[in-house]
Amino acid sequence: MTVSDTPTFSFTAQSEALVVGKAGIPTKVYFSAEDQSGSYILNQASIEDYLGPNWRDTLITNDNSTWWYLAGGSTAPDEVVKIHPNYLTSLNDRFNNWTPPYYRVRAQAVRIIGGYTAFFSGWNVSSANIRDDRISSDGYDYADVEFTSSNAVVTAQYKYYTVTYSTTIPSGSWPMAGSVTIPSGVTLTGSSGATLSFPSGSSLTVNGALSGGGMDLTPSSGTWTGVVVNTSGASVANCTISEATLPLNISGVSSATISGVTINNSNFSSGEAVSVSGSSPTISDLTIDGQSGSANGVAYTNTSGGTLSNSTIESLGAGQGITIQGNSSPTISGNTIEHNYYHGIACWSDGTGIPDIESNTIEYNGLDGLMLDQSAAYLLNDQSSDNNVGIYCENGSVISTGGQSQAGGNTITNNTDGIGATTNSTVSFGDYTGRWYDGTCNSIYGNTTYNAYASNTSSITAGYDWWGQSPPDASKFWTDNSSSTIDYTEALSSQANCPISGSAAQEVTLSGKTISGGTTPSGNDPASLFQFARQAREEGEYGIATAAYRILLQDSISSPQKERALFRLFNVFQLSCDSTIHRRPGYLFEIPW
Repeated sequence: MTVSDTPTFSFTAQSEALVVGKAGIPTKVYFSAEDQSGSYILNQASIEDYLGPNWRDTLITNDNSTWWYLAGGSTAPDEVVKIHPNYLTSLNDRFNNWTPPYYRVRAQAVRIIGGYTAFFSGWNVSSANIRDDRISSDGYDYADVEFTSSNAVVTAQYKYYTVTYSTTIPSGSWPMAGSVTIPSGVTLTGSSGATLSFPSGSSLTVNGALSGGGMDLTPSSGTWTGVVVNTSGASVANCTISEATLPLNISGVSSATISGVTINNSNFSSGEAVSVSGSSPTISDLTIDGQSGSANGVAYTNTSGGTLSNSTIESLGAGQGITIQGNSSPTISGNTIEHNYYHGIACWSDGTGIPDIESNTIEYNGLDGLMLDQSAAYLLNDQSSDNNVGIYCENGSVISTGGQSQAGGNTITNNTDGIGATTNSTVSFGDYTGRWYDGTCNSIYGNTTYNAYASNTSSITAGYDWWGQSPPDASKFWTDNSSSTIDYTEALSSQANCPISGSAAQEVTLSGKTISGGTTPSGNDPASLFQFARQAREEGEYGIATAAYRILLQDSISSPQKERALFRLFNVFQLSCDSTIHRRPGYLFEIPW
């Protein structure tokens, strides 16, 4: 079936088709109505059939009697409405220089014509004048009309494939005739219970805004392509995309906003649920719930960036949660990536790209939590658990975590292997650089075979990390030969003993800490803290004493008091045999902060 993109609904001024009255006031209504095929006509002959035998009583006014309406309940056709002649004076400004009678016409902003959803696109007039064209919140477009001859025609124009005006889709099923475009500056707003259904191979291109309101986007039968975003500044929010082959395709945009989108019941077996190519969108609260044939969740390619946050990507039966390639550097933060067939996050041949991967939960994936091949990445406060390898690097890949005097804060646990590096790869997971503790305070423990392994000229530097026990179990580390190294010699004595004071890994606080007899510090004043710390040290509560002395060193106390606190803290380290204390040439000692 060939469908024109310009279906119309006409109001035609003929002769005096009806002369009816109410309360003794004569009113003339000139119109007939027909759809684009001419199959529906409302005129004098059919008015009684449509409205019933009491049609004369259905000519009513609104509360202020300004407009006369032809009424017929919720199923009435679009209307021509005559202005009450008693109110012409009060409406003189609106109808200045017009010759009465004056009319207002209205047409639904969205309606079914010829079996398909059509969007109002404007008025076309012949032998008439029109002004004040406007869409109201009630779902109709209104315009004021002056008919200038008896054969005047006012036509409500519609388009199947373009949303010309910002429009709200009411609840219900709305079949599309084909692919639809929302232009820049136009918003299509959905309603709860509304469903837009698209033919096979069609798509919805959003260059303006789609504010779904819980709306469903589905195929008419089988599958459809999905939503396309290829204009900067576009937005897609609060909708569900189902049974699409490429549910969300974002291409060539410097900015776009995606929020509250759910993708489900879609295989996308040859690609991904969300494709980001040459773009930097802001994506949040995305849910991708895959199925057995689903490939990758979100794929970044072609120097893409932007952010992906607070999202869930799960159950992809034939792919990875997130893939990053082609010099792309997105920020991936606060997401849950789980139960995917291959890797949670995979970076392949990413060139100069360095994705920022922070505060994600990556778990129960079939292969690795995070996999890098010829790529680099920065990690912070991530948790990778219950995967094959928590973090795996190969073919010259590089991973770093934290920063200058910043804790890494990553947890790698309950995997088959914790950290793996092979074929000229480098993992920096905590180090002391002579002045700063960089990327320390990670927790790598409880992994079944190895907590860390390195092979084929690779290296893992993981100082000042927690390995599940002190000292670490040497059998949990493996290298293939002397050309590969793992440096874990400066291990933390406890998970809480982070050398970076105030970091995410350890807050310096005495809240809830007590010593003999339930004693707690009476305050944070220097005298109380010194007394409390000394008593804790004497009772062997070295962790409590350390926290108290560190608070003193951070507070604004005199130099002699700082020297005293520093000396006492050094003494606590000696008594506790804490390995985070360092003696170095040129220094009496050095305390990790």
